[in-house]
Amino acid sequence: MLDKCIADAKYHQAIRMAIECRRLDKLEEAVVRSDNVHATINYCIDVSHSFVNKREYRVVLANLLYWLSRATN
Repeated sequence: MLDKCIADAKYHQAIRMAIECRRLDKLEEAVVRSDNVHATINYCIDVSHSFVNKREYRVVLANLLYWLSRATN
C-alpha cells in the first residue's frame, strides 16, 4: 500500500501511513520523491506532533527529518 501511494505521488497519504507503521525507509522515500521537500518535511513535523505519542519515536522522526533537510540543500 505504501509503495502504491508513493508510485501514485500521494505523498501525504504515504507519509501518514509510514509514520503510523514506523516505516522510516518509506517515510524517507516519500519525502525525497516529493516535489517540494521542505514543505513535505514541515507536513511530517505537523503529523508527528499530532499523531505520535511516544517521545522517543518523535525524536527519531525529528532526527531523520533533520538529516533529510540537510541532504536536500
